[in-house]
Amino acid sequence: MPTHHHHFVSEAKRGTARPAAYTSAATRFIYALISYWRAFQEQRQRENVRMALRDLSDRELTDIGVTPAEIEYIAAYRAHDTLRDNSRNLGMHSGT
Repeated sequence: MPTHHHHFVSEAKRGTARPAAYTSAATRFIYALISYWRAFQEQRQRENVRMALRDLSDRELTDIGVTPAEIEYIAAYRAHDTLRDNSRNLGMHSGT
């Protein structure tokens, strides 16, 4: 029997198993951690898009139909769309 499972079984036998409140607190912590990680990823994606667009010349921006004034808007909304689309496929990829 794995050590961590054995430890929990021992606690249950002694009547010291973790209460449901602990489990829900742990679950809330995990969901908060996931939320913070996604926010971090989204911020990185926005910054990557912003830097890539700022590196383009006015001529290159014109070629792709973007003005310098639109860079912030594109970085904010397109990065979010990309992250959302990528997160839909997380379960379809094998481990890295």
